[in-house]
Amino acid sequence: MKLILKELIPMAEDGLRRARVQESDVEKYMNILYKRCQKEKTGAVWILDSYSKLRKEGSAEECIMAITEGIYQRQKTNKPVHEWTIAAFREAGTWSDKFAKISQGMTRDLITVGEEELIDLVRNIMLWSNIRHVPVENEKGDFVGMISSEILLAYYGSESSSNQEATAGEVMDREPVTAGPENSTVEVIRLMKQWETSCVAIVDKGRLVGLFTERDYIKFSQHLFEEMIVGKSRKNPSK
Repeated sequence: MKLILKELIPMAEDGLRRARVQESDVEKYMNILYKRCQKEKTGAVWILDSYSKLRKEGSAEECIMAITEGIYQRQKTNKPVHEWTIAAFREAGTWSDKFAKISQGMTRDLITVGEEELIDLVRNIMLWSNIRHVPVENEKGDFVGMISSEILLAYYGSESSSNQEATAGEVMDREPVTAGPENSTVEVIRLMKQWETSCVAIVDKGRLVGLFTERDYIKFSQHLFEEMIVGKSRKNPSK
């Protein structure tokens, strides 16, 4: 960075002046480069910093929405990137923008197991990862079933648990509730209520692409209620 500040930028300034570029333009753009280097703030750094902050508040999809809108709004100010404020989560839009489709609110970072995995290993994976649902895939990578904490409780409470060679394929639910990535979030919530399940597998052409669980539902509800509260306070500032 010292090389850029002390050597390369002065050389660039001298070259621009030799090329008879207007002095006002030389000062303007070289000052932007100088400040950008001095603060070590480029567009890429701004995106990474924003994503790192926003990821603590929401999903990757929400972060991308907020960052994209943030870039658009900041570009309209004509301010150089080193003067930009970090993207805010509210820039992702309203809850309907964030969660209209289930693909926007589902969990994509998944832990799966194969049909031949021992059920004892599946139990340990769930305990270690603090999860209540594990999708099961076949050798081709197709989604074929689901193991939940309820299934494990029923299994280990039965006489079948004496079989130490039992596999995920033998214990799993072969007909779990599923939906497609283009389904609306409301439709998936209705499925959860209809089938009294805490998890819906999101499947596209036989392949698992996400899960929507009661944890995702809580997150969805939180954003909705927070937005409602903020909207109400804006309408009634005295309250």
